[in-house]
Amino acid sequence: MVVPAEHALHEAIQVSPLILSDDVRRQKIENRVAKMRLSAATARKIQDVFISEMNKGIHQQPSSLQMENTYIPELLDGTEEGLYLALDLGGTNFRVVLLELAHGAPIREEVKRYYIGSELRVGSAIPLFDHLAESVSDFVISQGLQDVELPLGFTFSFPMIQHSLDVGVLVTWTKTFNCPDAVNKDAVRLLREALDRRGDTKVKVLAVLNDTTGTLVQGSTLDHNTAVGLILGTGSNACYLERADRVEHWETERHGEREVIIDIEWGAFGDNGVLDFIKTDFDRENDANSLIVNSFTDSLDGGDSNTKEILAKFGIIPDEDDIRIVQYVCEVASNRAALLVSICLASLIDRIDKEQVTIAVDGSLYKHHPRLEGWMKQYISLLCTPGRKFKLIHAEDGSGKGAALVSAIAHRLKKRLQ
Repeated sequence: MVVPAEHALHEAIQVSPLILSDDVRRQKIENRVAKMRLSAATARKIQDVFISEMNKGIHQQPSSLQMENTYIPELLDGTEEGLYLALDLGGTNFRVVLLELAHGAPIREEVKRYYIGSELRVGSAIPLFDHLAESVSDFVISQGLQDVELPLGFTFSFPMIQHSLDVGVLVTWTKTFNCPDAVNKDAVRLLREALDRRGDTKVKVLAVLNDTTGTLVQGSTLDHNTAVGLILGTGSNACYLERADRVEHWETERHGEREVIIDIEWGAFGDNGVLDFIKTDFDRENDANSLIVNSFTDSLDGGDSNTKEILAKFGIIPDEDDIRIVQYVCEVASNRAALLVSICLASLIDRIDKEQVTIAVDGSLYKHHPRLEGWMKQYISLLCTPGRKFKLIHAEDGSGKGAALVSAIAHRLKKRLQ
């Protein structure tokens, strides 16, 4: 017997039926993607596994979830004033951002983009970090701020282990970067040394973070109930406000912190085999080829024309059944993605256990998919404890604006301890 809550979840996760002129063909397609359609019972099982992996990670036991301590113990409190910088490094283009704050809220923003040539992305790390420092100096001097002490937040979007708010040790390079002598080194120290070699500004690197953490902090300026940061783009990750007494990995001196932002690193969820019970042949092939599909179709937005255009790019002239099949498969895959993310978010809402939890979201998938947000709202409400209040908000530019805000928090904390 299905209990009422599970029945509601079961009903909610159904996708639109596939209607084809050929019944045999329809059955074949439905059978082919059947394993991608998760039952309510499987969703609950995934939730149990996620909670278990979180608990293991936070207690430093083997887990596919890193549960990294960011050492950010609080959010903006409204007293932050003045000018703050961010350096956002995540790819071949990077940005330097200047943010002016009044009463803890941004009132002015200046941004400049810079390019990293292929010759700097490989070989020694010193020319790379010298280029970053040169770009920061160029930006600061162009603003006439070379004699002003400027706190900087460094968004370093590569796998790292944080030992404190301003120590992030590079684990491995990704994307097109490969500077072997930076591996196992502190990225903040490399940047500080490069800035010191120039000596033409008063920039102080106070914090290192990733885009997920920046999204939570940026979201908190839009809604003071923000307690989760979520990225849904080419990759996915989340962070959240955790009770400090639950966190075992804490390398710096404690100062009565009540909360701290934990970076879950959930892109690796299940890499240790705990989710093998839901993996399909498609997933295994996808993992093997690191394929990222970034075109979506939907009957609500553009109808058949979107699907026809995408298929035409592959040299396929579709009939009506072909179009319906592509739309059905895309809906099944997108729906599963929404459900998987919602399972994890519902678990976080229950764990945070506050009257209202706002989830700050950024990323191209969330921004452009026409149905993802609607599905997520529906699934989260059915997966978390009944009566929980939550909200999803779009918080853009966590990696830029969010990093500058983190430097403001770090500056305030530093002054408090002096």
